[in-house]
Amino acid sequence: RASYGFSGNADPTQTAITTIAFAGISPFTQTQWAEIERHTNPDLRWETVRTTNFGIDFALLNSRLSGSLDYYLKSGKDLFTAFPIDYTTGVGPYLIRNVANMRGHGIDFQLNSQNLVGALKWSTQVNLSVNRDRITNYFAASENAGNFISGYTARVSGMVCAPVYSIYSFKSTGLDAKGDPVGALKGEPSKDYQSITTSGTKVDELRFHGSALPTCYGNIQNRISLNQFNLSFSISYKLGYYFRRPSISYAGLGRYDTGHSDFALRWQKPGDELNTVVPAFVYPNVSSRDAFYSGSEQLVEKGDHFRLQYINLGYKLPQRWFKGKESTVELYLNGSNLGVIWRANHLNIDPEYLSPSSTLPAKIFSIGGRLNF
Repeated sequence: RASYGFSGNADPTQTAITTIAFAGISPFTQTQWAEIERHTNPDLRWETVRTTNFGIDFALLNSRLSGSLDYYLKSGKDLFTAFPIDYTTGVGPYLIRNVANMRGHGIDFQLNSQNLVGALKWSTQVNLSVNRDRITNYFAASENAGNFISGYTARVSGMVCAPVYSIYSFKSTGLDAKGDPVGALKGEPSKDYQSITTSGTKVDELRFHGSALPTCYGNIQNRISLNQFNLSFSISYKLGYYFRRPSISYAGLGRYDTGHSDFALRWQKPGDELNTVVPAFVYPNVSSRDAFYSGSEQLVEKGDHFRLQYINLGYKLPQRWFKGKESTVELYLNGSNLGVIWRANHLNIDPEYLSPSSTLPAKIFSIGGRLNF
């Protein structure tokens, strides 16, 4: 198989002209008032994506093995994102703009196998996707390191030849004997956090970890049956990426009462720097110190993990019970959202639920029956 596609993507929140939104009645003049809701953005163009795909379907050993293999090439042009603009325009600080081009390639592989046939049946389906992408042009690149340090949500990195979504961090050697995080400035150890987190550090002085999105992912499904019993389960996996884990922010703690369990791991006495990377609590708080720690390499972890999606156990009542009728009855037990069964990080963190406001999905167990007639 072979195909070629060309498509465009527009941002539905953008408008061709400046629009206003009525906001209510003024308590001072008793007249209706409005505010600008959307600014005209005449330079914004559609994102365009070109995709070329080559594929093959196969079946072997009397279809005991079957599947498909696809290889694709993707080229994106005029990708848009929120980008800082001049404050003096009066519409800042951000505006949606076309800022980047990218290229990517990858494979999608599916393998179906009949491992056992007969009274005991066992079949497996394996899905594998591998993807690599890179930015080829970034029209509004900035060399200031702070623009490349993102929070828990991945954003376009803006670095040519790097993955579209990348993880960078400030270099750090941990804590000193006073519990302060130590960074690097011009190749030397430094605690000048203001300079490190702003114009004092260039992007090539940051540590590059890798992609912020999985570069290899898929799932493995197994189905086993014997007489009236059947068992199925699915395991998904995401590999080859990094994430920035949340930690204590002393600014958030003092201003908004936003805490974190890392507070219990903070440096408290000389010698603690050998066992923890969480800085000491200082007062008054230094915001640039917080910013350095939250963006340091100490908080970057590998995101690789395997997740058990569901397990289903079923039992079909014997057909002889229905005296030749076409009806079937099946009883089942099911468990879903069963959680991570392996992760590369050793802190028991689920890489898909990082935000302090997010909660892990609840495990769901059910029992029921199906009747077909």
